[in-house]
Amino acid sequence: LELPGNQTELEMTPDVLLLLTLDVDIAQSRLEDRTEKQDDSLFERRDFQKQLAKRYLSEAVRKPFIDRGANIVEIDASTNPEDILNQMIPHLEGLI
Repeated sequence: LELPGNQTELEMTPDVLLLLTLDVDIAQSRLEDRTEKQDDSLFERRDFQKQLAKRYLSEAVRKPFIDRGANIVEIDASTNPEDILNQMIPHLEGLI
C-alpha cells in the first residue's frame, strides 16, 4: 500500500469496501468462455489470480481500511450478475 495511488485510496477511505470473491477455477472458466479478448494478459493468468485473491483478503490490505473506519464486505461473485448486485445493495443503501 506504499504506492502513491494506494495512499490516495487510504486518504479517501470509502464507507464500504466491497470485495468480490471468486474461486480461481470459476474465474478461469469465465475467461475461457470469452471470445472477444484473447491476449493472455498477466491479469488473466491463474497464478496471478491466486496471488491477487490472497493479497486482497490479507490483513495487510484490510487493516488500514478498517482502521480508518471502512466496512469491508466480501461478496460471493460466483453467482450471476443479478445475484451479485442483490448481495451488494443492502450494503450500499443509505450511502447513495
